[in-house]
Amino acid sequence: MSVSKQLCVLAAAVTLAGCGGGPDVGSVSGVVTLDGKPLSEASILFTPVEGGRASAATSDAQGNYQLQYTQAIDGALIGEHIVTIATGGEYYDKDGNEHEREELVPDFYNNSREYKQTVAAGSNTIDLKLSSGQSSGSSESEEANSYDGVE
Repeated sequence: MSVSKQLCVLAAAVTLAGCGGGPDVGSVSGVVTLDGKPLSEASILFTPVEGGRASAATSDAQGNYQLQYTQAIDGALIGEHIVTIATGGEYYDKDGNEHEREELVPDFYNNSREYKQTVAAGSNTIDLKLSSGQSSGSSESEEANSYDGVE
């Protein structure tokens, strides 16, 4: 085999070796509520504690959300995540007019690094049950976190 063909075969082998199955993510969906009521238009961010790309979602009118890792990949990296949830901030209406949306979520959920959830392999249902009385330093134990792990 000629040197150029050997280099082509080697280049192809290296390229294929780098084409793994992609990141280890689990699909994540659920409902976000505040004091038992669905929280609509909430921005939800799962940031891996061990580092890596964060996943995000926006809740619908019923509080439902589904995390996106990338535009093409649903879910979040497997492992523990710091969860940030917010409703406030600037937004633009369909006519391009700027508006300010009130922050409804307590600081514990959007400014602390204490609120955490774990993503497992497979399908995860993580309902985010927020309480307006929650403050930093308090423990949060009401979250429903279930998954149908595929290992």
